[in-house]
Amino acid sequence: MWLRVASNGIVLAGLNSIGIVAGIYLAHALGVPNIAHFQTPFAFTLSVAGFLGWVALVRRLGRERLLWRGWPEGIAVVAASLLMAGAAFEALIVAVRGAFSGSNLLSLWGFQLITNIVAAGSAASVWSGSRPGGAPREPL
Repeated sequence: MWLRVASNGIVLAGLNSIGIVAGIYLAHALGVPNIAHFQTPFAFTLSVAGFLGWVALVRRLGRERLLWRGWPEGIAVVAASLLMAGAAFEALIVAVRGAFSGSNLLSLWGFQLITNIVAAGSAASVWSGSRPGGAPREPL
């Protein structure tokens, strides 16, 4: 169970982080006046689409044992992504600034909570229908 939760939590946290950072750089490159108006939807879309791609890849490779089983593990995946990204974020802030950044961490968690619930819920609903070959499968 913990391998499933940790692997999916790491993927979600990584997609969130990549989306947030890439959104900043892309907004600068495009000359967007308000970065947050571009960055947030971009990071949300990248996180949800990327996680759907992750689940599709895992299923395609026949590694379904890496996917969470049931909603209790799904909630644990979202919680793990919050903890992993928060720890990485705070470690980076402390290394750069030498101090913690609580308000930024709360903003990150607010973004992640909504985004990762949508990502995990979408993945669970899209890929819980049937196994390859048409055999029914129990819901994620």
